[in-house]
Amino acid sequence: MLAAEGKPLQVKEVADRLRVSKRTVFRELANIGSVLEPYGLEVSSIPGEGVTLEGSPRAMKSLVDDLNKLGAPDPADRRDRRDKLILAVLQTPGRKLATYAERLKVSASTISHDLDDIQPWLAGRNLSLHRKPGMGIAIAGEEMSVRRAVLALIRRAESPGGYPRPDILLDILDGKAELEPALHWITPQSRDALDKYMWVMTQRIMDGRPLSVPGRVFAEFSHIAERLSRVLEETFNISLNRGEVGALTVELASCRPILPSERKDKGDGELAALAAEMIALFDPAQAHVLSMDEALVSGLVSHLRTALVRIRHGIELTDPMRDQIIEKYPDTMNRCRAACEVLRRFGGGVPEDEISLVATHFGAALLRLSESGAMRRPVRVGVICVHGVGSSYLLASQVKKAFGARVIVEVAWHDDAEQWLRYDVLVSTTELPGLEMPVIVTPPILREGDIGRIDEALMGGRGDPVVREKPPTAFVEDLRRMEELLSGAADVIENFSVTALSDNANIREMAARAGDVFGETPDASKEIADGLMAREKISTQAVRELSVVLLHCRTAGVKGPRFGVMTPAGGVFAGSSFKDLKSAVVMLIPEAASRELSEMMGSLSAALIEQERFLRAVQAGASPVIQENLSEVLRAYLSNVSVQKLKG
Repeated sequence: MLAAEGKPLQVKEVADRLRVSKRTVFRELANIGSVLEPYGLEVSSIPGEGVTLEGSPRAMKSLVDDLNKLGAPDPADRRDRRDKLILAVLQTPGRKLATYAERLKVSASTISHDLDDIQPWLAGRNLSLHRKPGMGIAIAGEEMSVRRAVLALIRRAESPGGYPRPDILLDILDGKAELEPALHWITPQSRDALDKYMWVMTQRIMDGRPLSVPGRVFAEFSHIAERLSRVLEETFNISLNRGEVGALTVELASCRPILPSERKDKGDGELAALAAEMIALFDPAQAHVLSMDEALVSGLVSHLRTALVRIRHGIELTDPMRDQIIEKYPDTMNRCRAACEVLRRFGGGVPEDEISLVATHFGAALLRLSESGAMRRPVRVGVICVHGVGSSYLLASQVKKAFGARVIVEVAWHDDAEQWLRYDVLVSTTELPGLEMPVIVTPPILREGDIGRIDEALMGGRGDPVVREKPPTAFVEDLRRMEELLSGAADVIENFSVTALSDNANIREMAARAGDVFGETPDASKEIADGLMAREKISTQAVRELSVVLLHCRTAGVKGPRFGVMTPAGGVFAGSSFKDLKSAVVMLIPEAASRELSEMMGSLSAALIEQERFLRAVQAGASPVIQENLSEVLRAYLSNVSVQKLKG
């Protein structure tokens, strides 16, 4: 352009004519010297006039001739050529076969065959191919479907065919400092997907193909979308209409947060029911145990909140751990594929990357379930993973499984430096500079070498675990947690009861009876009954593998944890819902209960599966034996926790 003009041009004019940002022009001008030097040319800046190319006319012509000789490289293989063909048709529809053949350096008949082959791929993305005699090749479909197709190709081969233009992505990445305050909460993979969407969106707007019809808008993300829009408009000198801003809210709603969301949405009950359905499909035999794992249920609810947005809108998210999970946990992946079948009713399909993200939650739950609960040496390990809460628990569970009784492992948050001081060693998926304690950087899926490096940190080079001086407040907090647990254990034993029920009792009668037994006031009784009924709406409480009905929930109706058994007068229930079941177990936890208190009650649930004597006593309503087993399980749990809290 500069060679042809022969006069200075303003940088803004160059940017507008090339349909790039001024930032891109300045970046290219700063690096163009090495290209021009062999020709004896150079770029100079004239104040008030712009930039110009200086040198002899002959050198200018030589440069232009060489530039015109540059052609696109031949496609490396058949799929690469077809990807380039799809992009060419999406970018410049209406061209004839010969035009695409010349661009891709193949015959027109080859292009014709390729067009036949790519039609199913396009149809899977709600696009169709039309050959119009005399008018060339055209793509029919909504603009957003075109963008999704381009993004899918980018995932397969980074910027195939040079479209969208790489300079747009560079400008978006250069503006990271401006965007970071609004996007610090999303995982790196979601940030990468969002950057690529903005890359394609910007290119399509520059090419005169903005969204014409506004779609779904997620109002809670509107303020972030507006901020992104302002940055993109200023950077690229474009205008985003309301449809484009609304589409950005959809992309933001699909992003996975680094930390689990604390917000409670009105749809969380439906998501919990969907999570229960997935758990039942994942492992029918252990569904009743897995459904009591609060970390699994809450993790799935948090994941589904964004996953359903992606599935409904065809948004594909790359999971960098997918191949490792498929290789290391093939059985978990297969079972997750079965569990994710329920998600198909929300969209056309569930990508493998989405399934592997779900697998991190189930994998972590299975590892937690397999832990023996033996006493651990007090080496406190904090695990930090920026890939999301499911990956964090998966990494933590791998560390626990690898070192067993030697470690106390907890998930720590990446932005809570004060919390890190509670640990002796940190295992992190990202660098944490400036810390005195050992920090072992690993991938989310541990390798043998990673385990060795963690082992060295635990040993501290002296054969003993590393011990850090902890702030006094940490010990005080541990004492308060122990006080809560001791008081809770006493509440469980002192308030335990066996209550008689009618053989034909239904779930509503059971919930009401539990409210009467454990509620100290009429309002408290109603809170308990309502909480148990709400849980029943999520998934049935009948555990036929154990021959019991399991009634459990968090509720404001109790001040401390409660455990009780209700038995039918005739030995088994006769009603259709609970026919032949032998008893109902009631477990209640206060709404504000700590994680440790929830885990303590979880140990009672686990004991029903692990200790046959305890289960038989519960089935028969044998009060003395139940109380004896309750004491044994709680004593073991408190002994284990005291080693962690008081010696740790």
